[in-house]
Amino acid sequence: MFVCKFTTIPTIAALALILAACAADTSALDNDRLEQARLARRLDMQAWELQVRIREAAELRARLDAEAASRPLAAPVLVAAMRTGEYECDLSRRVELKQVDPHGRSATLHWQGRDYPMQAVRAATGALRLEDPQAGLVWLTILGKSILLDSRDGKQLANDCNHVS
Repeated sequence: MFVCKFTTIPTIAALALILAACAADTSALDNDRLEQARLARRLDMQAWELQVRIREAAELRARLDAEAASRPLAAPVLVAAMRTGEYECDLSRRVELKQVDPHGRSATLHWQGRDYPMQAVRAATGALRLEDPQAGLVWLTILGKSILLDSRDGKQLANDCNHVS
């Protein structure tokens, strides 16, 4: 950066040279200021775009959290705690729980001559719970006794089921 200092003015030609140097220095300063203003505007735009992206990411996260909360959660530990084999229920009904998935996310329930793929669901009460949403079946185990429910009709299909083998 050139600083204009006037000590003595010997000639008009020297004065013209000094003024030209000061003008060049001033235009360089103006160019620097313009460039800084452009950079500042660009940074402001990038900051605004980043804020918009952060807001969109937060909204997406909230939607995903709400969707995840509405879906049943897999409960692998609960399935591992369930006993496979036959269950004898009231009114001489029988249910068989078999083929527990090695990952603990599902099992197969045999009821009235048919196999139903059951998915583990975490129950708020702490009960061991398997569901087949397509068939509307729910298998609950509480304190060693189990019950088979029809969630569509709200009926008990097999009650007071105890493990026999």
